[in-house]
Amino acid sequence: MVAGPDVDGMSPDRLYVHPALVLPLRPDSAPSAPMTSPKHSPLKNPPPRVAGQSLDEELARLLDDDVTPWLAVATLAIVLAGMEWLRWAFDYQPHPVLASIGAVLVVNFCVWKVLSYRRRIRALKLGRDGEREVGAMLEELRADGCVVIHDIVGDGFNLDHVVLSTRGLFAIETKTVSKPDGKANITYDGERVLIDGVGDYTRAVDQAIAEAAWLRKLCASLTGKTYVVQSVVVFPGWYVEPRKPPSQCPAWVLNPKALAGFLAAAREQIPEGEVRALVHHLRQHIQNQQQDR
Repeated sequence: MVAGPDVDGMSPDRLYVHPALVLPLRPDSAPSAPMTSPKHSPLKNPPPRVAGQSLDEELARLLDDDVTPWLAVATLAIVLAGMEWLRWAFDYQPHPVLASIGAVLVVNFCVWKVLSYRRRIRALKLGRDGEREVGAMLEELRADGCVVIHDIVGDGFNLDHVVLSTRGLFAIETKTVSKPDGKANITYDGERVLIDGVGDYTRAVDQAIAEAAWLRKLCASLTGKTYVVQSVVVFPGWYVEPRKPPSQCPAWVLNPKALAGFLAAAREQIPEGEVRALVHHLRQHIQNQQQDR
């Protein structure tokens, strides 16, 4: 406040202002807090999918949607029975026997439901671990100039691994099968995949061929060019005995450790520039797909 001339002999620096003349600040004239801009993730695109991610998602869904609710129901039954016993202990006209019988029935049913998912959970974990092991082996191919993409999600299925290089495109299906004690092997004669001559896993070859055809169509739709896609089935931890040369078989059936040798023996067929373009289009497709999910 700037003082005016003297009033009644008072100096400007001792000007008196009556409290009633001091007006409060209006709410809208109060100093405003500094505005904070909204924050967001610094990542522009979803992270790349990893080996076994689809099985991890299915395992999480199974536990969250199918197993946990039954555990919650069993817990609720136990709590209700416990409350009845507390009422009985403090003489509140309880009926603990009936409540306990009901709790036992409910808990037994819930335990049966939870245990019924054990086989499915074990299979998902086994498949996930197998895909991760194969994925780690495939990562070593990057040193040879290959590009590896894991877990491409299709319509109702997923393609475990894709290897792209100047030697071609390879759609890889991982099959992790429990192995018995002692000597055991897998044979493939170009038509049937047999485990110890008994277990028939030929459907794995059919699946790999269908996935390779799907990948070929996807690449054609993304680039306008048609590429040959080699279907591959790998059985980690198994000795695979081929009965025919790979060139005479509709798919390669291998132990994953042998895949590097098969790739090295393949002939050059795709220019390096086309490989880079194809990798770009595939990764962009996967990112768009993840954003839409």
